[in-house]
Amino acid sequence: MSEWMNLPNVRVFQPDCILSTLTGRDLLNWVTDTLADGTTHLVIDCRNLGFMDVGGLGALAGALGRVRRASGTLTLHGIPDQPQMVLKMADMLNAFDPLPS
Repeated sequence: MSEWMNLPNVRVFQPDCILSTLTGRDLLNWVTDTLADGTTHLVIDCRNLGFMDVGGLGALAGALGRVRRASGTLTLHGIPDQPQMVLKMADMLNAFDPLPS
C-alpha cells in the first residue's frame, strides 16, 4: 500500500474491474460524499480497473469538475493500459495528476 493512502486528508476510491455508465455513478456519489465531508484531496486507485468505456470517462470528467469546483485535487494512480488509452484518446490524461503504479 502506498504511503499516501494513509494520510488523513486523502481519500481513496478503488473501482472494481469496469468503469462504465453504471459503475460511474458509484464514483460520482463517492466524490460528492467525500467533498461534503470536507476532504478535498481525492485519489482514484485504478490498479484493478481492467476496462473503461465512454461512460466511465464521463464519470471521471464529472468527478474532476466537482473536485475542481471544491478547489480540490483528483489524482489517478496505477492506470492500466486500456483505461490509459481511453484517457489519451480523449486528451484527458494530463487533466489528472497521475501517480506512478
